[in-house]
Amino acid sequence: MSLTTGIGLIMIALGALGQAALPADKRDTAVTRDTTKFDQIYLLGLQGSMAEGLKFLDSLDPESVTERQQEERQRYFARFRAADESYVHRTSDTSVVRIIDMYHSYWRRALLDHKSLARFDTLLADSISNYLLAHDSELRGRAGQEIRDDFPRHLQEYLRRRGVYSATGKTGLFFDLLLHTEETESNYRVTTPEDTIRVRVVFMENMISNGWEEYATFGKYFPGGWATGEALYCAKETYDTTSENFTVSYLKHEGKHFADYKKFPKLTGADLEYRAKLVELSAAQESLYELIGIFIRNSATDRQNPHAFANHCVIRDLSQACGLKGDNTSIASWEAVPATTLNAQAERLLKKNSLELSIAGADKVESFIR
Repeated sequence: MSLTTGIGLIMIALGALGQAALPADKRDTAVTRDTTKFDQIYLLGLQGSMAEGLKFLDSLDPESVTERQQEERQRYFARFRAADESYVHRTSDTSVVRIIDMYHSYWRRALLDHKSLARFDTLLADSISNYLLAHDSELRGRAGQEIRDDFPRHLQEYLRRRGVYSATGKTGLFFDLLLHTEETESNYRVTTPEDTIRVRVVFMENMISNGWEEYATFGKYFPGGWATGEALYCAKETYDTTSENFTVSYLKHEGKHFADYKKFPKLTGADLEYRAKLVELSAAQESLYELIGIFIRNSATDRQNPHAFANHCVIRDLSQACGLKGDNTSIASWEAVPATTLNAQAERLLKKNSLELSIAGADKVESFIR
């Protein structure tokens, strides 16, 4: 997944791998019923299929979900059907609030009807550029079309002058908006099966907006960080930096992106994610089978959804490499394979992919996995 050219992004699930526990008012009380089916709404949201998501929510028997899930079901209806939710912003800056509201309007429409995405993209570009022309003194006298053609960059510059750091551009299909106001930095040595690199990690704090994935899943999933050609960016409050979720699923994953930007400069989102996810599986120990479960659940054959398509390809290729018999979507089948075998085969697949990309032309290959 990429935010802009040369930015790789890792998606985080609240509560996944132990990195961020839900607050008390977000947790289910003990119930005897199976409520895991409800999680399908989050996956449909991540795949940009909110029209299908609403149908799914309509189909749920109220008796099959917990009280909290029923409340969230109503929140989905308020946001995506009635459009009458009362959203609480994490900033008092009225200009930033107005910009976030414009993105919310765009995300709502785009998630419900991504077949009309080109029209919604144009409407967002018009709205943001018109706002900037009216409120940014630095742009006075500039041509409107010039601002529209590069509105993510102009928006970043405007927000930075207001004390807000931002990442704009597209994540998957949709224009994104990731905002924070504070940063600290640390340097790390990162090793993968193919690289040993020194990277600068910028820890982002006081997050104001976690983008369309957070919006589509009511905070269940959101970007925990990303890589550029200069540094790695990390949502600090998301991670226990002693956990594999940080040392493997963040540092090694994003470190592989950082290295691949130089080795394969034109490689695009799905292929970058495929390689970074294999790095995770080559190194994970206590989180290994949980990672596989996450990849299975968020898997799709649509290449326009880079994370989900990469997950599909990783599960397909790794199950074949390990001689997995039976259903490769059953976590019990995977747990029958020793962790050492999974680690070794993930590393082998990564190196095989590197060789294939080099043969295809390291400086020109854009996509390879199918």
